[in-house]
Amino acid sequence: MKDKALGCGCLIVFLSLAAAALEYIERAWGTTALVGVLSIIAALVIWLFASGQSANRETEGKSRREEETRIAKEVEEREKKKEKERLERQIAAEKVAMRAAEISQQAADYSLALESEELAASEVYARLSTEAHDEGIRLIARLEAQGLVETFLDLAFKRLIRGDEHEQENQDAFDIEFERLVRKLKYREKNIDYYQKRLRSHLEGRFRKFVEVRRGRGLHRVESLKKMSGDEFEVWVIEQLRSHGYKANATPVTGDHGGDVVADIGETRVCIQAKRWKGTVGKDAVYQVNTARVMYDATFAWVVTNSTFTKQAKEVAAQVDVTLVDRAVLMQFDQFLQDWARVHASPSSSG
Repeated sequence: MKDKALGCGCLIVFLSLAAAALEYIERAWGTTALVGVLSIIAALVIWLFASGQSANRETEGKSRREEETRIAKEVEEREKKKEKERLERQIAAEKVAMRAAEISQQAADYSLALESEELAASEVYARLSTEAHDEGIRLIARLEAQGLVETFLDLAFKRLIRGDEHEQENQDAFDIEFERLVRKLKYREKNIDYYQKRLRSHLEGRFRKFVEVRRGRGLHRVESLKKMSGDEFEVWVIEQLRSHGYKANATPVTGDHGGDVVADIGETRVCIQAKRWKGTVGKDAVYQVNTARVMYDATFAWVVTNSTFTKQAKEVAAQVDVTLVDRAVLMQFDQFLQDWARVHASPSSSG
């Protein structure tokens, strides 16, 4: 705003001076001189205007050329920047590809090394398995020679006949005795845990056959009773009771108080002493089972034997109400069970 005001002031002063000068020339030299001066001034103004226009055109051209040069430089710089970025991306992609190739090669090398290790481990495992198998066989042979296998089978079978009729009874009896055997062997066999699976497999097969033989022998005819052991005779009595639909279980191995079997005939409980005996059974067996009757909360008590009873045993049995089942009765044991149940068992019994 100040520049425009100054310019206007200068123009007014210039016009005032020019008017005064023209008036002086007209008075001093006349109108012809004034026209000449004005012509000169007009020509000078035209020349100055033309020069200004030419200068302006040159200035504009120069400015346009400078602008075009600037734009061209900017475009060139952008193109260079784009090319630089493209090259950088290309280099980065090449680096990524090279790194991926290195990782792939490392993975391949690791896979080969792993396969080699697995192969070596498989060979070692196969060798160790063979050694374990052989050592397991030697361990079983040692146990067989020491009689520990037969002892184990006998203990497991005794535990079995003192169980119930559940489907798992065989396995439960085996598991309990096997754990006891392993605990005992840990003090003698340092690597028993390593061979435990092999030992268990062997003993399970033996135990199944052992149970089949013992139970099969127990279900033979009465004539074979003299070949049985005491435990087998107990099994025979239990199986006979179970075959008639009665619940029968053996009492604990220790602390049985003179009772070997507890049977529920209907709702009537009977305490039984199974006496596998070579000689004549005396009165002590009667006293024992009579005491056991109280311990097992039984209503009745029996003494069952493959032999016969002494006179004193029969007298005591009559006094304390103990039923005696001797060899003669065993010959018709099925009929005895039916008759006894009909007379003594509750009406709800199966008989």
